[in-house]
Amino acid sequence: MASSGSTERRPGEVGSITALKSQPRADEALDLLRKIASLVKPIMRRHGWHLPTLSEFFPKNPNLLGVNINGGVKICIRLRPQHDPSSFLPLEDSLIGTMLHELVHNVRGPHDDIFFKKLDALQDEYDELRAKGYSGEGFLGDGRRVGEGVGPDKGVSVREAREKALKSFEERERVRKVLGTGGRLGGAAPDTRGKRMCDVLAEVRPPFPALSRCLSY
Repeated sequence: MASSGSTERRPGEVGSITALKSQPRADEALDLLRKIASLVKPIMRRHGWHLPTLSEFFPKNPNLLGVNINGGVKICIRLRPQHDPSSFLPLEDSLIGTMLHELVHNVRGPHDDIFFKKLDALQDEYDELRAKGYSGEGFLGDGRRVGEGVGPDKGVSVREAREKALKSFEERERVRKVLGTGGRLGGAAPDTRGKRMCDVLAEVRPPFPALSRCLSY
């Protein structure tokens, strides 16, 4: 595995980061994992989380996007689509959501209402950071394009990131209103009897975020 490491155990820090050397573009995969760690660092720090190991994995199940092992000892993230391992999933529209999902498993195991309320809160925190122009620490300097040269979105400017963060926030507010889950906009809940939460979400928002709720562990 391609890897990088740190002895830091302070909140927000990731101890070891490893990518699959057996897969194409392993060095780029390692950079992508570093980007993910950097972008969620303020959130981890705020919640007092330290992650000993962040790793790439490529499971046989194409729908398995991430796993959290032993309540935050190790998080594994799928970086590549099953049908094309030489490419990467989108950073902003897929990988960050998976990372936030797995971080919630530090404090909540089952995929219940408590879990998804926590996940929504973390996503709000992330969108707020991006809307303010945060683009990560360390290897990303001021004026650089987040995700530059990595993944299908190949570069998101600060302005574009702010616009995407605002759009994401507005979309979740719309979903909260439709589902009547006690979000800031309120609203009556539709009839969801006999439906999984991901199926209900698929009716009111683009399918990929809904699938990530069902298929990350």
